[in-house]
Amino acid sequence: MKLLVTGCEGQVGEAVCSLAATEGIECKGLPQKKLDVTRASKVHNVLRRAKPDYVINAAAFSDIEAAESETAQCYTVNREGVFYLAKSCSRLGLPLIHLSSSYVFDGAKAAPYVEDDACNPLNIYGRSKVQGEHALKSVHDKYIILRVNPVFSEWGDNFLKDLLADSVIKRKEKFPEDQLFAPTSASDIARVIIAVIRQLDCDIQPWGTYHYSSSTPTSWYGFAQSIIEEAGHYKPVTLSELTPVESENYGYSASRPLNAVLNCTRILETFGIRQRDWLPEVKRVVRLCCQD
Repeated sequence: MKLLVTGCEGQVGEAVCSLAATEGIECKGLPQKKLDVTRASKVHNVLRRAKPDYVINAAAFSDIEAAESETAQCYTVNREGVFYLAKSCSRLGLPLIHLSSSYVFDGAKAAPYVEDDACNPLNIYGRSKVQGEHALKSVHDKYIILRVNPVFSEWGDNFLKDLLADSVIKRKEKFPEDQLFAPTSASDIARVIIAVIRQLDCDIQPWGTYHYSSSTPTSWYGFAQSIIEEAGHYKPVTLSELTPVESENYGYSASRPLNAVLNCTRILETFGIRQRDWLPEVKRVVRLCCQD
């Protein structure tokens, strides 16, 4: 089995390549400079030469705030890039596993979102991810769309790493307490992707859209508390105070859904994949980051 991973310098791309190496799976990771998904001819030529069994699209414009001002680039990557990749995969008969986001929803629902709930994104990033999903479905039928919650890891830029870098500075920090989601580690998402592919490789072909996130929803405020508490085991943490605020007082340029919790029943019933608690992964990632 041979995998090709786009966006391998991102959090999930790094995690998939790392896990594949650990499990002895042949995996070719391509960063943006080697595979720009927004160049249709380049995409097709690379896939044709690489001859993978599965393509995992982890390439994305994922800066939610920047998307509000860099709208054209966001749509180019998250919509056109997905279209070109899906079209080439279809022509070559390659299954495509594509990462999407819980931010395709508006957060107005009281219960966790299921895959068939209507999408109604509140920001440019979310709209681009919805349109990317539609673009994929318009040209390919052998796909898995995996919607996930905000990601953290030891790789790249993310909330956890940013907070650890800032925690040695004595100052007050405010975090929204009214946005519910389940922070999910890139390593956990990689585990899910590999587990799905192993079953697809056994001729189980339940193509479609699935949700996966960690269990036990929290807020950005609660997530920050857990990170700082764990970091205190490894280095002096001098953040004097964490203050909960409402999202409308946080200073976002892009609106966020207040409820981004995902119902993950479908992936459990189809692939037998169970959600994991995010706290053990926070402890692992904090330890790695603090001991560097």
